[in-house]
Amino acid sequence: MREDSSIANIRRFISESLSQQSETQKVTQAMADRRVAITLGVGGAVFALTRDWRRLASVFLVDYACALKLSTPIAFKSIMYRAAQSGLLLKSGRAINNSLRLIRWCSTKPAP
Repeated sequence: MREDSSIANIRRFISESLSQQSETQKVTQAMADRRVAITLGVGGAVFALTRDWRRLASVFLVDYACALKLSTPIAFKSIMYRAAQSGLLLKSGRAINNSLRLIRWCSTKPAP
């Protein structure tokens, strides 16, 4: 496949968009990563005190770090899909954040 072909350009565009993370995605990823040690500690304490595997499993089930890691990328991909249906092509989560920042800036400016 030639590097300047349309298919190669589309492939490159998709690869770049999947690898770029927005600020929101980076923050939620960091929050979720910090929660792992806390969850493991709480799970260990619960098991040490109760010796009950089901209670240990419930601690891990209730943990919200997994929800943070999954929900943000899914939300951004959903926004990109809905925008594409309307004819707007957003390259990445960073493009979504920048678009929202521009919309907020425009909406706070007084009309002439």
